[in-house]
Amino acid sequence: MDTDSIPHLHRRRRAAYAPAAEAGFTRKQLAVAAGIGVETVRFYEARGLLPEPPRSPAGYRLYSQADVERVRLVRRSQQLGFTLGEIEELIAITELPGAHRAELKERAESKLRQIHGKIADLRAIEASLTELVRSCDGAGSVSACPIYQFMSGADNGDHHNHNNVTEEGDSCHV
Repeated sequence: MDTDSIPHLHRRRRAAYAPAAEAGFTRKQLAVAAGIGVETVRFYEARGLLPEPPRSPAGYRLYSQADVERVRLVRRSQQLGFTLGEIEELIAITELPGAHRAELKERAESKLRQIHGKIADLRAIEASLTELVRSCDGAGSVSACPIYQFMSGADNGDHHNHNNVTEEGDSCHV
């Protein structure tokens, strides 16, 4: 992966950001520049993913280019599947003096293993659902439908070796 394309992480402390004279984005301008909504900016601030910016003499928040880059980093990390909690940890790692890229790589490898597990679960669900769809000819009453029988438990788990999906979306083999 081209590491030059990854935005630089900046520290949460105001000292790491551009001085107020260089800050010039309003909250709305920051949102537009980063491709997110104003409410998302507020949410990121409340979560601590984006620090409280300096204010103008009139009391307006003034964001810097570093803030835009931080928001983009958060969004790109989310696109890679990281949760906001995991992103907070990634940012914290980068703020440690002497932090090494191996720490970030470990987190990315862990996320990749999680994604592989989810893909395997989805493939198993796909196979089960494919089998159910093939077993139903689409004619007759719903009560005799193999799809309905499986979903309602009427097949007592004997009909096919399908996955059950819990309310949380987790799957387990039956």
